[in-house]
Amino acid sequence: MKKLLILLLGLMLVLGLSACGEKDEKTDAKTETKTDDEKTEVGTLKNPIPVGDSFTFDLKKEVKEKKVDLEIRMTVQSIIRGEEAWKLIQAENSTNKQAPEGMEYALIKINGELTKSSDPEYEYYFNSQDFYSYDSKGIAMPGKFVVEPDAFGGLVTVGGSKDGMVALLVPINAEFFIKYNTSKPYYFASK
Repeated sequence: MKKLLILLLGLMLVLGLSACGEKDEKTDAKTETKTDDEKTEVGTLKNPIPVGDSFTFDLKKEVKEKKVDLEIRMTVQSIIRGEEAWKLIQAENSTNKQAPEGMEYALIKINGELTKSSDPEYEYYFNSQDFYSYDSKGIAMPGKFVVEPDAFGGLVTVGGSKDGMVALLVPINAEFFIKYNTSKPYYFASK
């Protein structure tokens, strides 16, 4: 009887451990899949859009109780920073204030295009105030209050595009991220 009891306990122990092992393997597989998905999803802090690459995304707007489906293509074309950016900002308006200690201005040249719209009459407004800067750790940088040279922004209809500059405060000589804030944020790299 004791041998049968020991055999049953041993069998239960083996089955219990094998069940735990299966559960851990399934959990690990889900974790690995999620990590792989995060790496492949473009436009996140972990996988920002590189300078020069165009990124297309969908956007839904509601106008007078009517839903409009849009497709927007955005490109960070180039970045000017430091003393060169400050000279351009100061030349645009002499009352612009210098960047705080430890920070510098970056002028981001952007192209935005409304590539599709479910309403051909709809006008989309690109706004330089929809852009924010984050340091390499993903921490938001302070806002800027300057008159921008060749400011990015304006209304476009389907097929229309806008080019211009966005001024952001960024850490001196350090990598940073550019966030375009729509209904879902998209991140661009500074390199």
